[in-house]
Amino acid sequence: MVFVHDHDASADLYQELLNMEVTVRTATAALLVGHNGFQVYLRAVGPHAPHPAAHVGAQYVI
Repeated sequence: MVFVHDHDASADLYQELLNMEVTVRTATAALLVGHNGFQVYLRAVGPHAPHPAAHVGAQYVI
């Protein structure tokens, strides 16, 4: 899971950069899936939202 400020812009970036497909997109989240089944979950925290880890970026690897 990757916490981001703007999940639409981030989904577009990861889609192009990692050659992944956006399979689910909601108002606050997106799921991208690669050809090999690799998944990236993006979760919007807002431009000024505090986060428990004190920053945006990768938080969980499952």
